[in-house]
Amino acid sequence: MSDPTPPQHDDATETIPVAQERLKVSKHETERLVATIRLRTHQEEVPVRETLRREHVDIERLPVDRIVDEPPATREEGDVTIIPIVEEVLVRRFRVVEELHVRRRSDTVKVEETVMLRRQDVQIDTASAGRETPASSAGRETPASPEPGPLGHDDEVPT
Repeated sequence: MSDPTPPQHDDATETIPVAQERLKVSKHETERLVATIRLRTHQEEVPVRETLRREHVDIERLPVDRIVDEPPATREEGDVTIIPIVEEVLVRRFRVVEELHVRRRSDTVKVEETVMLRRQDVQIDTASAGRETPASSAGRETPASPEPGPLGHDDEVPT
């Protein structure tokens, strides 16, 4: 590694290195961990009950045939929206051909329907050195027991 520091001289004390540690790192291959993942889908029919609001629109076409100077605007009369349909006749005169009367109605209806719900579970099996370590049935991974790490070291002491 690095050279030992030279002895330090002081009037009162003197330091002399007697031993020095050195690290030797070696590598070796270890067996790979193999995992098998199983994904299962479960289906379940579940009844659903809900009250829904529906809206209906009734459109009634009423002929009018009236001459006006300006096109009339869309207007509301109670629960009816009236939309005038116009055509231009001569210069700057309009004839109301018809009116659309749009009436909205709403009601509520109880609906019951069966729907399919899906749920997925996962099972993870790990294997090392031919041994198999199954995962828990709840779908959580259970790691294999740890093996000694790949690094080793030797301490050398000079004599």
